[in-house]
Amino acid sequence: MTMKNLSVSHLKRRVACPFVVAIAVFLGPTTMAQEAAVEDVIEAFYEAAGNGDMDAAARLTHVDAKFFGARNDKLMQIPLTLWPARSGVDMDTVEIGDAHVAGAAAMVEVRREAGEESLVELVSLVRFNGAWRVMSIVQGGVGS
Repeated sequence: MTMKNLSVSHLKRRVACPFVVAIAVFLGPTTMAQEAAVEDVIEAFYEAAGNGDMDAAARLTHVDAKFFGARNDKLMQIPLTLWPARSGVDMDTVEIGDAHVAGAAAMVEVRREAGEESLVELVSLVRFNGAWRVMSIVQGGVGS
């Protein structure tokens, strides 16, 4: 799996060759185009969380989205709308994996550091009304 390190690339946009863009426009929303769209949503969501921008994060999530994690053998569950304020995202440590799209559902692995802890977050998205929305984050510590 390729991980996208945002410490260098989070301000740079992907540039595709004109031929690939022309094919994507001709064929419509291809899987590659959908994967890129999902990765863009994930990048924008983590940037919003890193900036503490609750409104921007809320626009990228479904109203019923949830955050799940486990601490001390207990399941944590909070509305995802609360996660950006609690997350302490340092964008220099965020690495976004490749999107895996299956119809109107997608999954992306995100790795990041939170203080001394290395985290893995599996982010699921669903396409609603033509737009990708974050539905859940399942978080675990690396090596846990």
